Amino acid sequence: AFSCGAKLSPDESIVMMLSPNAPRSQQDAGPRLIRYIGREINANIDNISIAYSALRKSAADLPPAASGLIEKSLLNLTRISKNAVTKVDYEEGVFSVEPRRGDLARDVTEVCGSAAAFCRGYAEIFFEGLNEPLECSYDPTAIKRMMLNLISYSISSAPAKYPRISVRMSRRDDAAIITVSCAGASSGSAADHDGRADTPDLELEIASILARKH
Repeated sequence: AFSCGAKLSPDESIVMMLSPNAPRSQQDAGPRLIRYIGREINANIDNISIAYSALRKSAADLPPAASGLIEKSLLNLTRISKNAVTKVDYEEGVFSVEPRRGDLARDVTEVCGSAAAFCRGYAEIFFEGLNEPLECSYDPTAIKRMMLNLISYSISSAPAKYPRISVRMSRRDDAAIITVSCAGASSGSAADHDGRADTPDLELEIASILARKH
């Protein structure tokens, strides 16, 4: 395999360089590139979010559908960039979580409630939680990402255009059991398959990584 590089010569023409044996630094460029792309995506998401907030305040007639599309796109980009960086960090052994004591049942309930409100219009999310607190040690940010990745994966891979996602939290001895399943199309919606079941499994893989780290 050949490595390829480019640089500007003194007269500003582009010089291409091919090498049959890529240096170690170039062989390891993939993870660094993914981290760089992730940082750039997040930085631009922050800029767009600031501009969007200002636009919402100044444009009273901003269509709700447009607002929803912008918000959904921003969240999707954020999740994708974080997932890519997490996968690289995990494979290189530098990914970790920061557990602390808290009420896991409360945090999972809040995440599912927020997801249900956000997905209204293109998916229904039904949550069945615990009727009592579940005090344990966990990373709240990691748990939130795990739940959102599981829900997003279930929606994206569902054969229905308007799927019903069921999230159930139960307790078995000292273990918390969280089950996410797709119940198919809601009443009155089209249930034909549109190819979304072919989506990558990165969301599911990241959810597994976050769960294993606990």
